[in-house]
Amino acid sequence: MKPIDLFMQFFRREGWVYAIGLTMLIAIDIAFLFVPQFIGNAIDTLSHNKEGLVNYIIYFILLFIIITILKVISRRTLLGSIRRMEYLFREILCRKALQIKTTYYEANGPGKVMALMTNDVTSLRVALGLGVMIVVDIIFYSIVGSIILIQKIDGLLAFKIMTPVFFIIVTIFVLGRKLRAKQRSAQATYSDMTEFGQELFQGIDVIRAFNRERIISDSFEKINKLNYKKNMEVALLDSVLTPLTRIAPFICISISIFICGHLAVNGQMS
Repeated sequence: MKPIDLFMQFFRREGWVYAIGLTMLIAIDIAFLFVPQFIGNAIDTLSHNKEGLVNYIIYFILLFIIITILKVISRRTLLGSIRRMEYLFREILCRKALQIKTTYYEANGPGKVMALMTNDVTSLRVALGLGVMIVVDIIFYSIVGSIILIQKIDGLLAFKIMTPVFFIIVTIFVLGRKLRAKQRSAQATYSDMTEFGQELFQGIDVIRAFNRERIISDSFEKINKLNYKKNMEVALLDSVLTPLTRIAPFICISISIFICGHLAVNGQMS
């Protein structure tokens, strides 16, 4: 079975649910774009004796109720379908692992199969779930947000506000490549540790017979610490990458408030 066949099997069963989740995600992003417009209009009412301010408060409440409902639907459909994909992939891998001849395991060991089922399937779930959500948010806000800013204000101001997003996108891609390399290294170490553990249990009688418990214990501790170190390197990069993707829109909002606030104070913007 080719890798594309696995994904086609998933999308035939869950593709429509996944598409609904993506649609809801885009709808949420569109709804959030109304927030600055409502804030601007609400502030404008302050110069007209607060006429219509209550209406904008109601609009805000209704908007956030709609966003909350869409978020629930998006999470249940998008992430729910990805969880079912993970179950499907693990089921196929397990079935395939049982069909492989024992000579393969004798020659290569079960570590690679264990690492594949433990790490790679989880990485696919994260990439097609939270990864897609983050990418859609960043791309949507970058493109649509830039278009709206250019139409509402001007191109130079839009460029100043959106500049951090482009740097963050480049940083995400660079860190993403490094993260993938670290994940592969951690996966290889996990595979070695799994094979070492299997050999340890298979040869436990020989180890006891030659009184090698201390030596084997030190060897296992060494490979276990190496596995811990590799996984901590992955966790460190992930701890930088994940918050970075979350704060990108807020950085742009902060810059827009700062720049537009100065323009409003100087009377260059209403």
